[in-house]
Amino acid sequence: MEFAEVINKDTPVISRSNETTFLKGFHFESWDILQKQLHVACLSKECLFSDLSLGAWKGHWVVHELCTQLGIDVYEYLQPLIGVDNQGEEYAAVISRLIDNESTGDQNFIIAYESCKRIIIELVKQHIKCVVIIPPLPGYSWEPENIEFIQLLSEGLKTTSCKIALLNFAEASFPSNWQVTFDFSPANQMIPTGSFPIPGLIEGQLASKLEELIPSSSLFLSRGHVVIAPTERTNENSNPSLFYSRLKTVDSASHLRVYFEIQRLRNDGEIGFLQWEAAKRFSEGGYAIALRILEAIRKKILDKLKLASVVSQIQNIRIALMYFSEAAKEKAPHEDLPNEYKATLYQSKAWGLVMTNRPHEAEPIFELARKYLSKTKYPRVYLYLLNISALNKLKIGDLDSAFGFEREIENKLALQKNIDWHILYINSINQARLYKKIKDYKLAQTYYLKAFEVNNSLKVESDLLYFNFCFAQLEELKGNNNRAFIFWLRSSIHWLSNEHPEALAPRVAQAILGSGLSSKGVSVESISIQLENALRSICQKMDLVFEDFESSGTISFSRIDRADENPEIALGTAGLGIMASSKVVRSVYNGLGYNSLKGLTYRILCLILPELKNYTTVFSDSQFGNELPVSSQELLSSCIRYQVSKIIFGEKKYFFTHKEQFDFLLSSKVRISQAIASIDRGENQIIVYFKRYRRPMKLSEIEKMILENIHLYSNVRSIYEAYKKDDSILKVLRRMEEKRLITIFL
Repeated sequence: MEFAEVINKDTPVISRSNETTFLKGFHFESWDILQKQLHVACLSKECLFSDLSLGAWKGHWVVHELCTQLGIDVYEYLQPLIGVDNQGEEYAAVISRLIDNESTGDQNFIIAYESCKRIIIELVKQHIKCVVIIPPLPGYSWEPENIEFIQLLSEGLKTTSCKIALLNFAEASFPSNWQVTFDFSPANQMIPTGSFPIPGLIEGQLASKLEELIPSSSLFLSRGHVVIAPTERTNENSNPSLFYSRLKTVDSASHLRVYFEIQRLRNDGEIGFLQWEAAKRFSEGGYAIALRILEAIRKKILDKLKLASVVSQIQNIRIALMYFSEAAKEKAPHEDLPNEYKATLYQSKAWGLVMTNRPHEAEPIFELARKYLSKTKYPRVYLYLLNISALNKLKIGDLDSAFGFEREIENKLALQKNIDWHILYINSINQARLYKKIKDYKLAQTYYLKAFEVNNSLKVESDLLYFNFCFAQLEELKGNNNRAFIFWLRSSIHWLSNEHPEALAPRVAQAILGSGLSSKGVSVESISIQLENALRSICQKMDLVFEDFESSGTISFSRIDRADENPEIALGTAGLGIMASSKVVRSVYNGLGYNSLKGLTYRILCLILPELKNYTTVFSDSQFGNELPVSSQELLSSCIRYQVSKIIFGEKKYFFTHKEQFDFLLSSKVRISQAIASIDRGENQIIVYFKRYRRPMKLSEIEKMILENIHLYSNVRSIYEAYKKDDSILKVLRRMEEKRLITIFL
């Protein structure tokens, strides 16, 4: 499952804001008392639990525990494994995936949000009345991904009869933006009675191994999980080895072994196991857990090579997470280390320095990294090193050398048999920026187009916004205000249509805000204010006057593929096409800056598309990762896809019957999608590889037949007739279009 792209229509969007999260807390005394306070008939059947009392030892711990109790799948790994086995050329593939994930945006927020929607559906379906969260004891952490998820769940549950309860025992601390209120005071001061040392809920298989060790005060849930009473968590255990020996017999509990291994670590013995577990925690989104494991290891290592391996893993994770300050502080590697280790450790330190605005300090370290990294043995990794080296040259004012490195990359790419799409994108976008800096706007445009063509039919939300933002700036610099206006307007539409604005790619946020790259989350309000300022500025340059708009509360923007019902009308003009509905749809975000941009964008759209005044919801179609419809033909294609019969484009009005729409569909052309990088034909199967973002895809038999013979078909009609006018083939074609295998167009 490509989780970050899942759209869930079964539940409404979860509207967010930057306001305080209000939660209910309960002091633990006994399970019976808690049951009465929660007003439930049976805790084990009507409540779900997540236990953070001994901290989280897996990424998205709360999501994992709730999903296993509900009996639904947990998300797949969201990041590549950064560990001991990818120090060489294979690390280029890891970098490529990290680039895609960064461009997609904050993976942890997207996972938390999409998991929240799935979990809410199941909570309602399974008649769960309460989700009980046991907070971390002093000395343990909530972890950012769990905080984010709980905040989303709290908001999403407001439209249901289910609620969240925080079960306090040892005066837990709560995030600063949470306000926790307690309706009941504890009748008696509770005294710790036990020392059960295994973190979290005890799942069925593990519970059977620990049977006689599980305290009698525990709560046994209906699906076989066991909740350890908070009173059994607070004393230090005198015999952890007994629990550890049982854990080792359960393969699925390797993450729990880490809790014990760190405490018992005396030498280099379990370094490999712990490095691997740290790599898995990073891949799950448990970034702080991964770094905590690795930092604990490094304190115990005596062997220089093993230490270099661990530090390299730490540095690679820091760079991936944009912890540049920490990366810059790392000591230089020992000179007697192998060249590969010296190269990667010098590169990560220099990377941290350049990204914290210390390019002159970084320059000699980059030189050492280039010296020790073999360009023949590791050609792809070397190109990435040249790329970041070029940025440093730019920052020290050596434009010629910056251009020199980027052109060297471009020349190397031209000689490749198989195109490296990620490096091609980065090299092109960087050259566009360099040419923009020297005011060669023609070449800047050429390289921007070259970069964004890589993402055709693949653009994610951040790409859609960034493409329009870059060209809005460029056209304005060239004095083309009319074109700049369309790009700024499309930028705002894309931003307001994004269901995950908090997850905006950090480099896109950096460009819009004119700030440095940061690991801190995106401020939806700050981005909205900047886009509104740019939109107002271009409107003033064009002397546009639009009507005042009292409230943006009922106005919303949404992607068309999230619509519950088909839009009522499509509206367009040259360079821009949208759809609209009079049905009120809940907005994804509520904030002064966001709402102000929403109101301004709607007023401008009403100015150029007057009929929109009769509708409150604006739907945008990215045409499967390309762009909003920019012509009447593209808008008509969207209308056929989403069964919209009424179209106003410019001065012309159209109304199409179902038969006419069907005829348009049959006359539509079909081609292989530009998203595809290559096709691997085996004896009995075809595997499609994409340029970016999407994982390789094995085709079904009918998809294979269509793709292999697509050059024989002039349009949809010819395929329809080849399959004896079976309507199901049209559904196959639409599904292939969604999968980015083909493009259907007029």
